[in-house]
Amino acid sequence: GGIIAVTLMFFSFPYMGFSYDLRVVPLILSFIYFGRIAGWITLISIILMRIFYIGEYWEPPVIAYLGMGILFSTFKTYEKKLHPFKSASLYFSVFIGIKWLVGVLFNTTLLYTGGLLYIALGLLIGLFLMEAYQRLYYLTQDLSK
Repeated sequence: GGIIAVTLMFFSFPYMGFSYDLRVVPLILSFIYFGRIAGWITLISIILMRIFYIGEYWEPPVIAYLGMGILFSTFKTYEKKLHPFKSASLYFSVFIGIKWLVGVLFNTTLLYTGGLLYIALGLLIGLFLMEAYQRLYYLTQDLSK
């Protein structure tokens, strides 16, 4: 998950003063499908990449990502039986809330509609691909018996 998130950060593109990338999609998918340890590995990769590669003004996004990691870990601990689509909507809502809160506290614009739609679409595609892979895997396992 961390390698994918870092790769997606390399392929960000600027549009109308905002930078668009999908770094949060592997973070959410890592917590949902692979657990807390994989999620934290992805989170640390994103934070290190944010600090050392992008550089300037890294404090608000790092605080936002640490807050997300803590809340995602809490949700993963107490909401184990939640369906992946429900988990993704919960995690995406937390992402929006924390980005908004950090934006208000630091007086920055971290939240914009185009970026949210872009991330939501990437998350939806990622969820569909993961679910399709899992169903295909279980189907082939059943057929091979």
